[in-house]
Amino acid sequence: MATGAGLSPGVQNSGPASQYQPLTNQQDYRQAKTEQKIVTDGCTVRIDAAQNVAIQQSKAVLYEEGKVKSLQCLQGQQYPLYPAKVP
Repeated sequence: MATGAGLSPGVQNSGPASQYQPLTNQQDYRQAKTEQKIVTDGCTVRIDAAQNVAIQQSKAVLYEEGKVKSLQCLQGQQYPLYPAKVP
């Protein structure tokens, strides 16, 4: 049997506790915190005359451990431009 680290001389430790290895990096035991938000900041409104709608584009913004990553603007919410013509 191996002598346990941190134990008094002559004291032996066996079982799972004898296999313990201290963590060298705090990231080893906690997962990265990630947040995602959908925003319209920096995205344009696109006009689709054929469908008679305005399209507010939006993008995902990822916040991961103090770093910000923005994805490109994509099609978002649609709003009617004016009432449809009545035949």
